[in-house]
Amino acid sequence: MQYPRRVSTTLPYLVFSREADIDYLLARMIHFLGHGFIGRAGFFAHQACEKYMKAVMVQNTGAYLETHKLPKLASACSEFEAYFAEQSTITTVRIFDTFEQVGRYGGAANFDPLATVARGKKITAGTTLWLGHYLDLLDEFAFKITGMLGHTLKPILEDDTQHSWLLATWKGERPLKLVLTQQNRYFKELTDC
Repeated sequence: MQYPRRVSTTLPYLVFSREADIDYLLARMIHFLGHGFIGRAGFFAHQACEKYMKAVMVQNTGAYLETHKLPKLASACSEFEAYFAEQSTITTVRIFDTFEQVGRYGGAANFDPLATVARGKKITAGTTLWLGHYLDLLDEFAFKITGMLGHTLKPILEDDTQHSWLLATWKGERPLKLVLTQQNRYFKELTDC
């Protein structure tokens, strides 16, 4: 078995965390666009989880694993935070790991853990796997990790464009604050915090 290579970096963890924030917000937004887009919600959820965990590794060691496999990243992060060894976290990363290929390539994916063969043809199942409660799992994961990193999405909640480059550059029709808070029990309106 080949193990992922550890890559040293002089970049701060925020380089990874900020990219994770973008992917997290995109996954949330896409979740509400309808069933035809759910594979992309899964893809961006996978990307957010990957980058948040790499941010945790960089913050703690100045290095990250060169892999897209979420269970491997979670295992490595468990050295720093017990949260990553909890069964619920392992279940969450396994769910989002299924989107590593199918969320990106759909039926042309090289790997779909849920694929079946019918009449001699591979049927990719993972592209339609996104379930409603996955958004809650993603919200919890993002909330926990940003808390560990001391990195916050609070400026979005406060409509503080001076401290959020995402908010300052946002041109979407739906306010970014709503993208973050809609059906989200973790990142709520400030009055609820």
